[in-house]
Amino acid sequence: KVIRRERIKRYKWLKYVLAIGVTALLILGGSFCVSYLGERHSRVGVEYMKGECREHNIDLALKHFKISAALGNAAGQYYMGLAYFTGNGVEISDEKAYTYFLKSYKHANDKLLPLVSYFLGIMAEDGSYCGRDLDKAFAYFYESASLGEADAQFELAKLYYSVEYPRYNLDSAFYWFYKSADQDNVNSCFFLGSMYLFGQVVDQDVVRGLEFLKKSARLGDLVSANLLFSAYETLESYEDAFYYASMSADKGDAEGLYNVGRCYYEGKGVDTDQLVGVENLIKSAKTGNELALQYLQTLGTHYATAESIEKITDNVEIRLVSNSSHSTTFYSRFTRKPTMDMT
Repeated sequence: KVIRRERIKRYKWLKYVLAIGVTALLILGGSFCVSYLGERHSRVGVEYMKGECREHNIDLALKHFKISAALGNAAGQYYMGLAYFTGNGVEISDEKAYTYFLKSYKHANDKLLPLVSYFLGIMAEDGSYCGRDLDKAFAYFYESASLGEADAQFELAKLYYSVEYPRYNLDSAFYWFYKSADQDNVNSCFFLGSMYLFGQVVDQDVVRGLEFLKKSARLGDLVSANLLFSAYETLESYEDAFYYASMSADKGDAEGLYNVGRCYYEGKGVDTDQLVGVENLIKSAKTGNELALQYLQTLGTHYATAESIEKITDNVEIRLVSNSSHSTTFYSRFTRKPTMDMT
């Protein structure tokens, strides 16, 4: 009987241990499966979103991101937050974006954390849903910037640069602008160029300032291109001025069109072509550029008002004529050139 009782005790103990072991394995296995499925759905969503390996389909991408987010995957939660933040495939919802970003932030890895922190900082700065809180925005931007996110470095520098912010510090602003510009952040390049040109924090250095503005212009910043035009026009380096005016005008910028128009009309940095000059001036004036309108008004009564400029269509032929006093004026012949319907 004693031996039998001992055997029963051992059996119960072994049964207890086995039950704990099986339960632990089920929990670990289930956790692993959930983690794997969440990661898998996130990757498939990215493939649909980017059109890599699968046909681009934002609806299917969001379907997989939603499943991934529900399984607790930080990447899936981040992409769902991004979709609601930008309105990509869904209606914009600051509340849902903030909720998804916050969930992702809590267990994001080192690769994802800078991005999530950046967007939480943007929402805290803008006051989207959670209310405007610059201190919270600063904390998120600082975390993201410290992890190397260039856009967050710019936003952090911008806070330091603002005289309205209690932590206003131009030295810190310059430091973070520089870090961000090293990663080709277009806005940081513009601010650094301006700080060098006007001698903020650093000694004035026109050459260094122009270098950063050129970098910003190459990265697509039209304000930098227009500022470079003004700088080179002041230096009477007209070929360089025309180059940057063209860079801006080619993208339809009103100020760039105005500057290119003047260059062609006055023969600065390019062979004189008054017809091309006026065409560009008209395009600029039609966007509401007052300087272009004023310039055109000096050329003749036909361009006396904004309303008369608006009546000139893009495919109207413009001809140059001379009046009796031999001064040069322009008029438009309202005969449309034939166009091909590409629809």
